[in-house]
Amino acid sequence: MVAVVIAVGLNLKNQGIVDLAVIVIFIGFVQSIYDPLQSLSETFSDFMATQAGAEKVMQLLDAKPEIVDTPEVVAKYGDLFHNNYAAFEPLLGTIDFENVSFHYSNGVEVIHPLNLHIAKGTSLAIVGETGSGKTTTVNLLCRFYQPTGGKILIDGVDYLTRSVGWLRSNIGYVQQEPFVFTGTFKENIKYGKPDATDEEVIAAAKMVDVHDFIMSQPKGYDTYLDDGGGNLSQGQKQLVSFARAIIRNPAILILDEATSSIDTETEAIVQKAIAVLLKGRTSIVIAHRLSTIVNSDRILVMDHGNVVEDGNHKTLMEQKGAYYNLYMNQFKDLSIQEQFDAYKSQIEDKKVKI
Repeated sequence: MVAVVIAVGLNLKNQGIVDLAVIVIFIGFVQSIYDPLQSLSETFSDFMATQAGAEKVMQLLDAKPEIVDTPEVVAKYGDLFHNNYAAFEPLLGTIDFENVSFHYSNGVEVIHPLNLHIAKGTSLAIVGETGSGKTTTVNLLCRFYQPTGGKILIDGVDYLTRSVGWLRSNIGYVQQEPFVFTGTFKENIKYGKPDATDEEVIAAAKMVDVHDFIMSQPKGYDTYLDDGGGNLSQGQKQLVSFARAIIRNPAILILDEATSSIDTETEAIVQKAIAVLLKGRTSIVIAHRLSTIVNSDRILVMDHGNVVEDGNHKTLMEQKGAYYNLYMNQFKDLSIQEQFDAYKSQIEDKKVKI
């Protein structure tokens, strides 16, 4: 804009129409109105972007949940935003699937009648190819979906007779992609239990072996984290998510492919944290890397919504069926060093010297 004014002004000066002083004054005038106009344009662009974001927030606030409790359950336990914690019974951790099936709105059944008993304190691993129904099974347990057939019992009671808030307050869920919010380490861990004390935050971090790393940061637990944890490694983000899950001391813990996106070296650190997480509680681990679940009490192999094998690692390997094939296919793809590390890890976990 200013360049155009100068060019036109010089042309007029050469014709003797204006002198240099007029050109300088006019340039200053143009500059004085151009900057506010540019600022107004930027403000308008920001406003439009903000409006789009606000519309999404309003749509979310206006959305009606698909999973709702009955009026009788709400009267006793409250709703998701007004929980009556005083009415919450303790959850011990026994789980039963009784003829549970599930299909989406298109009618395609993805979980066929499933009967499954998980005793309190059992570590259960679920493996299988993509689309076999692993994640859908745990989503049914968490009531992200509800069974279209059969029922799920928690401690012998149909979980539909208790509230969604009661159920989810007793479940810790760690996903494949750990999410780190904009904020401090302390704030990120406290998302698992908003009323947690500083002592509880520190205790949770120590349990999953991330305390020392946090304390090495400039402001310790008050160190600010970028959105998505851009200033953390994948393993560090996963450990923070573990601390967030453990701080509420859940009776049931679910790990959904929690180690699939980290390297082998980091996996050893994360596996140590997982061992702490699983101790003394009912746990369900969905795993892609089968070397991470060889010490589970039980391993389910799923295929197209059906459980095709059920047993521990030793038993399933001896059967030489679906689990054996999955395990051997993964093992042969490892390097010699990775095979040795995996074997050594299994031996050490069993307290056998090599």
